[in-house]
Amino acid sequence: MYGHLFIGLKEYVESEFDADTWITVINKSGSSSADYKVLLNYPDSEFTDLISAFASVTGNSVPATMELFGKYMAHFFTRMYGVFFKEDWNFFDLMEHVEDTMHRNLRMYNPGLHPPELAYTRISTDEVSITYNSHRKLCTFAIGLIKGFAEHYKEKISVTEKTCLLQQDNACRISIKVVK
Repeated sequence: MYGHLFIGLKEYVESEFDADTWITVINKSGSSSADYKVLLNYPDSEFTDLISAFASVTGNSVPATMELFGKYMAHFFTRMYGVFFKEDWNFFDLMEHVEDTMHRNLRMYNPGLHPPELAYTRISTDEVSITYNSHRKLCTFAIGLIKGFAEHYKEKISVTEKTCLLQQDNACRISIKVVK
């Protein structure tokens, strides 16, 4: 898994709590490092162990922790990769282009990375469907990202997961509607 997620998790833990909490999460997870590098890849299990440890420290469930972290990472990615977002894009435009801009570039420049595959379908002017597929099954993280990007664009949305990898479905199908 890409180092950005580890850097983002450290930043999130320290911003919501403090540096000592991050060290507690590292120790509780059994991680061998507290100093992650952006451009390095780390085992998926190390990330999930860190999330589980953080959930345990906060008393939240792992899915709730994953979703909250996803919301945080939307803002992190906006800061880090805003250059890929066109100025005239709205929330749905970003959702439509995550796969063909950001994920495609990640795969091209970092062949060892395996970001999720996303398929976008416009249902109406106020609704889209995103199909998420990944062996990591980080569905709740993806939902958090969606909600965080909606916040960035000041959109009020409702999110409904129609199918889920965690329920043994072949993909997550996520419906996103603008709430008026």
